[in-house]
Amino acid sequence: MPSWTPEQQQAIDEEGKNIIVSAGAGSGKTAVLTERVIRKLKSGVHINELLVLTFTNAAAAEMKERIRKAIRKTPGLEEEMNRIDGAYITTFDSFALSIVKKYHTVINCTNNIQITDDVVINIKKQELLEEILDEKYLLQDKRFTKLIRDFCYKDDKELKKSLLDIYQKIELKYDKERFLETYLDNYTKSWDKVIGEYLSSIKGKIKQMRETLAEMSSYFDGDYITKVEDYLYNLLHGDSYEEQKKALDNLTRFPSLPKNSDEKGKSLKKQLTTTLDEIKEEMIYESLEEIRKELESTVANQEEIINILQDLDKRLTLYKEQEEIYNFTDISRMAIKIVSEHKEIREELTSSFHEIMVDEYQDTSDTQETFINLIANNNVYMVGDIKQSIYRFRNANPYLFKQKYDTYRDTNQGIKIDLVKNFRSRREVLEDINLLFNQFMDDEIGGADYKASHQMVFGNMAYEEGGKTKDNHHMELLTYNYDKTTPITKDEQEAFIIGEDIKDKVNNNYQVFDKDTGIIRPIEYKDFVILLDKSKNFELYKKIFEYLGIPLSILKEESLSKDNDILVIKNLLNLIVRIKRKDDFDSLKYSFVSIARSYLFELSDEEIYDALVKDKIKETKPYIICEELSHLLDDTSPTEFFLQVIKKVEYEEHLLKIGNVTSFQVRLEYIYNLIGNLEESGYTIEDIITHLDAIFESGQDLKFNVNTDNSNSCKIMTIHKSKGLEFPICYFAGFASKFNLRDLKERILFDNTYGIILPVVTDFYKDTILKTLVKEKTKQEEVSEKIRLFYVALTRAKEKMIMVTEKIEEETEHRGLVSSAIRSKYNSFLSIIKSIYSSLLPYEKEVNITPSKDYLLSKNKTKEEELTLETDDLKVEELEIEKIAIEHTRYSKDILHLSTKEEVEKMEFGTKVHQVLEQLDFKHPNLIGLSDRIKEKIEAFLKSKLVTENLDGTFYPEYEFIDTKENTHGIMDLVIEKKDKMMIIDYKLKNIDDENYDKQLNGYREFLRKKTNKEVECYLYSIIDENYREVKEQ
Repeated sequence: MPSWTPEQQQAIDEEGKNIIVSAGAGSGKTAVLTERVIRKLKSGVHINELLVLTFTNAAAAEMKERIRKAIRKTPGLEEEMNRIDGAYITTFDSFALSIVKKYHTVINCTNNIQITDDVVINIKKQELLEEILDEKYLLQDKRFTKLIRDFCYKDDKELKKSLLDIYQKIELKYDKERFLETYLDNYTKSWDKVIGEYLSSIKGKIKQMRETLAEMSSYFDGDYITKVEDYLYNLLHGDSYEEQKKALDNLTRFPSLPKNSDEKGKSLKKQLTTTLDEIKEEMIYESLEEIRKELESTVANQEEIINILQDLDKRLTLYKEQEEIYNFTDISRMAIKIVSEHKEIREELTSSFHEIMVDEYQDTSDTQETFINLIANNNVYMVGDIKQSIYRFRNANPYLFKQKYDTYRDTNQGIKIDLVKNFRSRREVLEDINLLFNQFMDDEIGGADYKASHQMVFGNMAYEEGGKTKDNHHMELLTYNYDKTTPITKDEQEAFIIGEDIKDKVNNNYQVFDKDTGIIRPIEYKDFVILLDKSKNFELYKKIFEYLGIPLSILKEESLSKDNDILVIKNLLNLIVRIKRKDDFDSLKYSFVSIARSYLFELSDEEIYDALVKDKIKETKPYIICEELSHLLDDTSPTEFFLQVIKKVEYEEHLLKIGNVTSFQVRLEYIYNLIGNLEESGYTIEDIITHLDAIFESGQDLKFNVNTDNSNSCKIMTIHKSKGLEFPICYFAGFASKFNLRDLKERILFDNTYGIILPVVTDFYKDTILKTLVKEKTKQEEVSEKIRLFYVALTRAKEKMIMVTEKIEEETEHRGLVSSAIRSKYNSFLSIIKSIYSSLLPYEKEVNITPSKDYLLSKNKTKEEELTLETDDLKVEELEIEKIAIEHTRYSKDILHLSTKEEVEKMEFGTKVHQVLEQLDFKHPNLIGLSDRIKEKIEAFLKSKLVTENLDGTFYPEYEFIDTKENTHGIMDLVIEKKDKMMIIDYKLKNIDDENYDKQLNGYREFLRKKTNKEVECYLYSIIDENYREVKEQ
């Protein structure tokens, strides 16, 4: 019998109320949940009187098997073995589906409901939206015309994408119809609350400034602090928005630092001025009334968007009902409708279950929570860990867990239990994790007060009783000095460092403790895992580990629509159908060439050419086989036909030629299942081919798992993929990769709290305070989730954690919890590490590994092979082509030319630099993760007088404008607003002497002068030459 801790025993035995169990990583929650089930069965409750819900089929199957084994081992529970197969140990989706099938008559649907792939419905959404917009274009409705005029330029592609994105988020709501019906009343009738939140945001930043200023007093003499206090006094003590705005406008140059200032003091001063700049960027309105008017100006477009989405929702609902196909979101909504609208069904379900157990409760969505509440009777047992909530992108709401946890802690509405003892990891690993998370996770950022309630306690005494080794089990921070002149990237450097460290541990018989056998043994390759935030460098690691002679298995999700073998299958099916229909030669030519050249038939170019030119296609093997198969089309189901095709072309045998057979077989199985689902929905093989074409053309992505595993190999996977797993030695790298906040750059956004976020549209686009509030909210949510993701990553380690990153230069003393002002600005895992770097110094180990010459030669050879084209007889000459000026009033140059390869490379480089400048914070630039060449050019621009002499101004990168009077549109690369003038800076790759550029900038000058009533200076900046010139007014 296991020896339970007091907290575990309480989690097993407690009864009488809703219970929430906060179970930290490695705390044995699954064992506790299983034991609770067994205790209930022993007390007379039957297994089919328990509802055990989890989130994946794999987790449900594992839970059912654990309970089955426990029942088998427990005397007196033999009868429960007969009941377990019918027990509700299942996923939310499966349980909801069972409810809908059982009570289908009350919602007038069949009990033979088909669950279709989301891709099918997404493609239909696009078709229906096209229909709606086409109809509106014909009607020329004023509201619709305004929406198009405001948000479409050239075409309506971006608007359609925005509409579908908004609808996809609204569609997740269980009451989406009511949400759409009441949207305008709930989101656009009163702006007081929104303005109040905006003012609170400013107040919060002012509070941060006061706190930073108080901390600065420990590092500067009284005179300097007095100067700063006097400088900021009116802003910090203003009683109204208007007073604070006036104070802000009157600020001059910030007091200079005293000579020989302390590094910590400098850091605090930078923190203070950064917050001040944020306030300046937010307080751009003269009055609160101006804010209200801007918000009001977006309502008409919101009304039209809602109108379109309501129409889309009605048409899509009708399509689903007519075709009787749904996705699991629909099924959840139908289940809620059944239970909420039919009291007798609700009472029947409520009385059916002695207890509702929810595993991984931190991953629950609002819809699932609504469903549980409808059938609950103060008998919900929730197990989870908010610190491991990492699925916000799947609509999980971790704050449901937090709200319940806090409520049960502070009231008697439920019972809160904490499982903090960890049985997975060594004491040193847990001490290190606590050291880290005490410094940057709390209620505000991260969602859990780590130091107060969530520190892990060492629990597995076997490590110290029989598992002691001579090795150091504390974490290591391996840092390296990156040489800008080296031909390898930072990612390659990190892969080599990890690979060499693994080889060193294996060669020197590093010892690990096997908890299952209770013995200490030499480490093996299977004991290592590499965890990265993103999968983009997996193949790079694979290549380097192969070079080092280390076996490495990649565990990741792959994309079906991006794989060549899927294209081959699609074209094979296409050719068969075209032959059956007796299509003309031109229509089947592409499909024929594709499969003839593929690994299925491997015809030479000469054979293919001969077949096409001499009209001998019908004599070729691909055609003959496809013609034979075409005779099966009329009398064979799509799935059976697909199997016949695969067999006839000997598909699986041919896979041996291209390697990685397992991966291809998984994809083949996925296609087979997809065809099966479509077949059940009444699709013919021709319909299925059309559907596959639509998937490729629409950009829809079909994801599936392929694990190229090996029994004794290192593993590499994303942190998300690692959840629920454990490994003796864990490596963490790629820390410089930026967090993903790209969605915030979209012009049209949707947020559950603030609704549809639109800019004000006049002569240019201007964001409202809603965009400001959504940015702050989203950034805090993203930072919080990344902190939790970091927790998931580090808690996978049993024996040791090893982090790898470039040498950190800033060494600022740090004590206690990092301030929220700093943490809210985290934008990478590296920024987290930097903020607590002083506490990591005892664990740092500098390593410098230089790849051997043969690796560099092999790398260069591979690059040359990838870039080499047979172009010996091809000469590239510049051609000048006059471009017809279709729209003269659009400011741009009128000459195009076809470029040489060298010019193309320069232009690509210039584009990359331009993209960085688009997103750069000019006052607080973060250049981590940029290539050395790009970094050099960015730094050169930042050091130019155009920037250094204007840091007191406000910077607007990518300033887009629409001049409705002149019917012109353009984007200014950079606009700097100063008190007495405006500055326009236009980036050019190299040449800044072309007079066509002067005309372009003078067009910009004229617009901006009208708009601001200020003088406007214009400059051209050469990225390559690192110089600039002023453009004089013509």
